[in-house]
Amino acid sequence: MVNYLYGKAEISAVIVILGAACLGALTIFLLGIYRQIKTGFRVRGLQGELGELRSRLQELEMERDYLLVQVGQLQEAVPDCCRVEAETGDPLPADDVLAGAGEVTMEKDKEMEASAPAGANVSTGPRVEDNQAKQEVEKTQKKEEKEL
Repeated sequence: MVNYLYGKAEISAVIVILGAACLGALTIFLLGIYRQIKTGFRVRGLQGELGELRSRLQELEMERDYLLVQVGQLQEAVPDCCRVEAETGDPLPADDVLAGAGEVTMEKDKEMEASAPAGANVSTGPRVEDNQAKQEVEKTQKKEEKEL
């Protein structure tokens, strides 16, 4: 006999047990399907993110290769006297290095622009004159601070 909230029914205990087992199995099955659908959406999202990251990795590898080419070109631009001093470990005289680099800068900029891959942003960095101007501004600022 089964007692409901509002009534009673005479049903075999076997049928009640089998019905409860079937309801439990159905509940577990529906929860499993929900979990699979949720996991499927998450996998798709992560696959999309992975594709974006792979394309970004390719862009960064291309940029790295381009920058390595620029480094090689800049190393070629360093005068031989500076290379020897750099190899011996002696400090480089800043004026000599800047003067030598300033002479070659315009030629190397044109070469880098010509050898750059299509669509690459060619940035040659600050010029020697820009560095000298910055140094002069810093000197004047220091003098003004001392005067105060």
